[in-house]
Amino acid sequence: MTEKRVWTRRDIYLFLFIFFSAYSAVWSVFVLLRYYSFNADVIDLGLAASTLYNVTHTSLPYIMAHPGIIPWNKLIALPIALFFYVVPHESWLTVFQTVWIGLGIFPLYEIGRKYTGDWKVSMIISVSYLLYYPLGGVNWFDFHFMSIFPTAFLFSIMFHLRGKDGPAILFAAIGIFSDYLAPFIFVFLAFYFIWVRKEIIGKYAAGIFLMSAIVVALVIIFYGLSYTVSFTHLAGSSFSSSYVAPISKKFLYIIYMLLPLLFLSVLGIDFLLVGLPFFILVTVNSYQPYVSTMFYQYPALIAPEIFIASLVGLKRLPVLLRKVKVKEIRISKRVLTVAVAVLLINIVLFSFETPVGNEYTGSVDTNLANGIITGSYYSYYTSDHIVIGPWDSYLRSALNDIPAGSSVLIQNNMPQEVLGYNWSLPDAMPKGFIPDYIIIDPYSMFYNNYSSYPHSDNYTMMNAANYFLESGDYGILFWEDFIVVLSLHYSGAPHFIPAFMCVNPINKSQDGHGNSIAIMPFTVPGTYEFKVPTNFSGSLKILTKNNNSCLTVGDIFYIGHHVFVWTVHHFHANMEIVMPGTDAGIKIQMETIEP
Repeated sequence: MTEKRVWTRRDIYLFLFIFFSAYSAVWSVFVLLRYYSFNADVIDLGLAASTLYNVTHTSLPYIMAHPGIIPWNKLIALPIALFFYVVPHESWLTVFQTVWIGLGIFPLYEIGRKYTGDWKVSMIISVSYLLYYPLGGVNWFDFHFMSIFPTAFLFSIMFHLRGKDGPAILFAAIGIFSDYLAPFIFVFLAFYFIWVRKEIIGKYAAGIFLMSAIVVALVIIFYGLSYTVSFTHLAGSSFSSSYVAPISKKFLYIIYMLLPLLFLSVLGIDFLLVGLPFFILVTVNSYQPYVSTMFYQYPALIAPEIFIASLVGLKRLPVLLRKVKVKEIRISKRVLTVAVAVLLINIVLFSFETPVGNEYTGSVDTNLANGIITGSYYSYYTSDHIVIGPWDSYLRSALNDIPAGSSVLIQNNMPQEVLGYNWSLPDAMPKGFIPDYIIIDPYSMFYNNYSSYPHSDNYTMMNAANYFLESGDYGILFWEDFIVVLSLHYSGAPHFIPAFMCVNPINKSQDGHGNSIAIMPFTVPGTYEFKVPTNFSGSLKILTKNNNSCLTVGDIFYIGHHVFVWTVHHFHANMEIVMPGTDAGIKIQMETIEP
C-alpha cells in the first residue's frame, strides 16, 4: 500500500504562493484594462497620484508655508511617494495595490495556525480571504491608501504572536499611517492583547498608543478638530443623491459582511470588537459607500478583523460541538467541513459578486440574489469597463498632445491627465477657471453625468463644453471618432478623422403615432450624413428633451437617395431619432462629414 504523502511547510507555502501569484496576475490584468480603457477615476486614482506627485515636486519652503500639502491623515503616502518619484505613472499603483492585498494570504495562514493549530483549516480560510467578495471592490475601485491597512494589520499581528515586536511595530506603523480610522482600530487591537490575552503593556502596545496619538495630534494641528467630524460623514451624501441610511440597512450591512464566513466571527466576538471603530463609523455616518459591501474601498478596514475573529471562532467551535454531543473523533472533521463550506461559499460569491468573476458570469441575471445576499441590486458589469475601444487610442493621442503645465478641463475617467497639469473637473471648477484645453470623451458616463456630487451650480462635461464653446473663445483643435479637444483662442482647422455610428430603431409605435424611435447616445458639434433605409418615406427628426419637452436639434436637409445632412452646433446626449413609417430594428448609418 502506498504511504499517504504528508504536506510539508514548504508544500503549503508553495500552494499559497501559486494561489497568490494567480490572484495577483489575474487582478492586475483587470485593473490595467480598466485603466487603459479610460474607466478609472480621477476622484480616486487621480487624486492619489496627484498627492504623491505634489509631495515630491513641491519645494521645501512652499511645504513649510503650506503644510496642508502633506497628507497628515495618510502618512503612508510619504514612503510611497519616493517610489512614485522614480516611476511617476498612475498605472503601477493599481497593480501594487492588488499585489499588496494578495500578500495578506501568508500572515493570515500563520495566524490561523497559531489559533486553530490545524494547517488545513488555516490554509482554506486564508485562500477564502482572497476570494472574499467585499475585497473585490477594494481592488477594483482604483487606488486608495487605506488598501494598505489589511495586509499591514495581518503582518503586525503575525509577528506579535511570534514574539517579534520589532517587525510587528513596523507593520503597525504602516497600517496606522494608511488611514485616519486605522489608529483607532489599532488601539482597540492593543486593548485586545492587554485585556483578552492578558498581556502586559509592552513595546508593542506602547508603540501602537504612541503612533496613534501622533497621527491624531498631527491631524488636529494641521486640519483642525472639524476634520474629525467631517471624516465621519455625519452629513454626507452619495454620488447619486442625498442619502441617510436607515439603521436597518446599517445593521444588515454588518450581516452581509459576516455572512460569507458563516458568522463564525460571532464565536470570536472578542476579536471582532477590534473593528468596533469601523462599526461605529458605519452606524453614525450618512455616507452611502460606507454601508456598501461592493464597489468601494471601505471593506479594507474591517475584512482582516472579520477573518481573524472567524479563526478564533473555529478554535472555539469544538467546545460548541462537544456541547451538542458530537463524538470527539469527529470533531476535527466537522471543523474542517465548516472551513470547506466557507471556501465554497466564497468561491460562489466571488464568481458572481466581484469584477473578475462577473466577467464570466455576467450573462446570468443575479440582481435579486445580489440584493438578498450582498445588499446591492447592482453588478460590476465588468465587460463594459475593461474593453479598450478604437476611440480610446484617439483619446490617448489627444491627451499626449496636451503640453505639460497646461490648465485642462477633464472628465472623471481621465486620471492620465492629472500629473503635471493644472486640472479641474466640470463639477469642481474653481470660480473663474479658464482652461487652456477641454477634453471631451462622449463614450464615458461622465460626459453627461456628474463626477461626484450633483449640485445646482455644477456642470457636467457636456454642459461645460457647451458653455465654453458658446463663449466664442474656444475652437475645435482635435476631432477624432467623436473625441474632441477644445483649445482656448484657437481658430484654425481641427485635426479631423471621420466617424461612423449605426443606430437601431427600437420600437415602431413607441411615440404612439406609428413612428420608429431610435436613441442616439451622444453627438458632438459637426455635420453628419444619415443614410436611412430604402423603404423609408417622410421626414426625419432628431429631438432632445429639455425640461420634459422635446426640442429639435440642429438643421436637417434631405439631399436625395435616402440621405439626410444634419448640422449640430452643440454637445448633446440621449437624443431621439423619429422616423415615420419604418420598421423597428432597421439600422441607420451616421457618417461624419466635417466638425
